[in-house]
Amino acid sequence: DHVKEWLAPKTVLYTHFITGIVEPLRAQLEELGYTVAVQTGRSKSKAGLEDFKAGKADILIGSATIGTGVDELQYVCNRLVFISLPWSNAEYQQIIGRLHRQGSRFKKVDVIVPIVVLREAKAGIWSWDDKRRRCIEYKQTLADAAIDGSIPQGRLPSKEELQRRSMEALKKWMSRAKIGTPPETT
Repeated sequence: DHVKEWLAPKTVLYTHFITGIVEPLRAQLEELGYTVAVQTGRSKSKAGLEDFKAGKADILIGSATIGTGVDELQYVCNRLVFISLPWSNAEYQQIIGRLHRQGSRFKKVDVIVPIVVLREAKAGIWSWDDKRRRCIEYKQTLADAAIDGSIPQGRLPSKEELQRRSMEALKKWMSRAKIGTPPETT
């Protein structure tokens, strides 16, 4: 529901995950009166991308397949909304780079990263999106270290470890919400 405030014709919605997300998202957008094109790589066709670039669709829902090897978006849109973030800073920058590039017809590109935060008085605060965003930022720090030579503090968890920790934290959060235990402080 909150994404609709950032919608306008000629918006790209990026989702790293597609199963169980693309079709409900498409249905919601169409209910709001938008024409929608989809380019997720489920087929080899680039019809969704071409329809969006040709002005036959208001909104493009795209996945990792629009992150590289896609050109001309900079001529037709300047708004990108992340529905779910990619796993690395390089992927994140590549996706933004589809719109923010030389030859753009726009003076600026709007990049919107919604952060869903669960808040409950007894259980505290928890956010998968914030954990993903921080992971991307940390990976950028690692990339900077490789170029600049400064070693960042800490250890970057694997995708699987981050998912495991997130599920564990969410289960604890949900348990505290049910029994009324005060949140842990970290």
